[in-house]
Amino acid sequence: EDDRENATSFQKLEFLKNGAELLSLSDKGMNLWNAQSSELITDYNFNPSESVVFVSKDKSNIALSQGDQLFLLSNLEKQLLPFTDYAGGKIDSVTISEDNRRVISGTSNGKIAIWSTSGRNKIAEYKISNLGNEDNVEHLTLNDELNMLAVGCKSGNVYLIDLKNSGDLKSASSSPDGETAKMLIDGKISTKYFNRE
Repeated sequence: EDDRENATSFQKLEFLKNGAELLSLSDKGMNLWNAQSSELITDYNFNPSESVVFVSKDKSNIALSQGDQLFLLSNLEKQLLPFTDYAGGKIDSVTISEDNRRVISGTSNGKIAIWSTSGRNKIAEYKISNLGNEDNVEHLTLNDELNMLAVGCKSGNVYLIDLKNSGDLKSASSSPDGETAKMLIDGKISTKYFNRE
């Protein structure tokens, strides 16, 4: 039998609780281990095929995706808690705000959703387009003040979204062909707000 057929593909290994525990996420499942004794602490019964994972800076929250569903593991609870709504497309990127109050997801069809970690509900949604076409969101990051979101897309475009001013598109740049941002970006961003906190 070929060992490659049984090979494990890891998506994330993360030490938690000052190195006392190890979170492992692979194509075989998600588990929490005692890093000293190697004993299994929790098997999350999560099939992470094509998952996107983000661990908060203080390692208290972990956001995971499965297709267009988002899950939150907060303070290493025994179960993954699903968010109350779907992202609107296959999630390709996820990040957690430094204050742990927001999770932001980006999809393959240009949708960006901002979620509350306390209620696990969607509070805002943005849709970005590039010359009328959906732009695949590949990477998200927030600035330290939590008021500006940078969005990197597979097209090579980078969008800056001002979260304090109704989601205004501040700027967009980058092009594989060296075109200017003005030529590339139609500046269309639609915003939808839900119950705001």
